[in-house]
Amino acid sequence: MPCSAPNEIDDVGALGLQSIVQQVKWIFRPSEICRDIREEHLHVPSLAVLESRVMLEVRFQTYWSDADPAGIVFFPHFFRFVEQAEEEMFRAAGEIRQTLLERYQVWLPRVEAFSRFSRPIRCGAAIRVRLNPEIKGDKTIRYDFEIVDDESSDPLAAGYITVVCVDAERFKSTAIPPAIRSVILNAQSQ
Repeated sequence: MPCSAPNEIDDVGALGLQSIVQQVKWIFRPSEICRDIREEHLHVPSLAVLESRVMLEVRFQTYWSDADPAGIVFFPHFFRFVEQAEEEMFRAAGEIRQTLLERYQVWLPRVEAFSRFSRPIRCGAAIRVRLNPEIKGDKTIRYDFEIVDDESSDPLAAGYITVVCVDAERFKSTAIPPAIRSVILNAQSQ
């Protein structure tokens, strides 16, 4: 079904909440056609996965709610952006992470997180998260990440998150299910 793109987003007061919701839903449609139309007509780069030869890359916009009183993005939000990039990796593979977790009755708790912060992210800045997933054995995934400024590509932070697959009922480590492993392996080969 083809998309019909609005020419521009009017100011918030004129649109009303229902119209805003409709336009936001349209902006986040994952199809290639809609992405091209969105970029052409709205001049908004896609928030979907961007192509990168080294890592999976996802663009995010930061907001007032991400920042502390000094107008700097609060450091725990860096990890939230990384987790959102992880979810986008699953979506790009045509899967929904939560659905896979429920289907295979597993969880993927974080057991280790590290980040070195290079520069602050200012409220309202656009950033890109570069995610490099790697399976380590039967039960562990390590996500190396870089967060860079969207315009300059200057590094803002880098680190890793280690995830262990556990049985949801017993909370004991277990092998990563084949469908989840497939998503990770496909992301590694990009």
